[in-house]
Amino acid sequence: MKAEEICAIFFLPFSFVTIQTNKEFIMKNGVIVLILFVFIISPIHAKDIELEPRIGVSTSPYNGWGLNLSGMASFGVSSLFYIQGGFLLNTVKPDSYSNVLDLDIPVYASFRIPVKNTKIRLNAGPYVKFNNYTAIGISAEGGVEYKRFYAGLSYFQNCTQHHEILFNLSVGYKFKVR
Repeated sequence: MKAEEICAIFFLPFSFVTIQTNKEFIMKNGVIVLILFVFIISPIHAKDIELEPRIGVSTSPYNGWGLNLSGMASFGVSSLFYIQGGFLLNTVKPDSYSNVLDLDIPVYASFRIPVKNTKIRLNAGPYVKFNNYTAIGISAEGGVEYKRFYAGLSYFQNCTQHHEILFNLSVGYKFKVR
């Protein structure tokens, strides 16, 4: 399946009013509204709230290697399901016209599967990118949580510029807020 098809399927619910409007405009605004909703409503109803600073390396198949710094906030809905949002700053330039730093803001549906003394995390959701331009995309992440430590690999696919792909390998430490 091509990146364009994956993006079209994922963002279909956000494009229901596209009869005579610009699809890209509707999709961007739909994702931004979703992100605002998660950050405003989720903390109110969350059973657990966790903060997780991370650091790691990033790579793009087209533009080499760089570093990343990120912070995630998790809002527990149940013991197995969390809503997770945050930010990711990375130094990999997606194209020759971009600034040195990229800011990606993902919102994940996060599933945490307990396996003995660890938890397997599977996350997926949309993200918004801010650079010299604004873009939307889809991202997925998988990782392992041991006690309060986390190590994971994430994938970001830009849906407005399909050649833009980013992989991140990060480690982090989880702080319980509530």
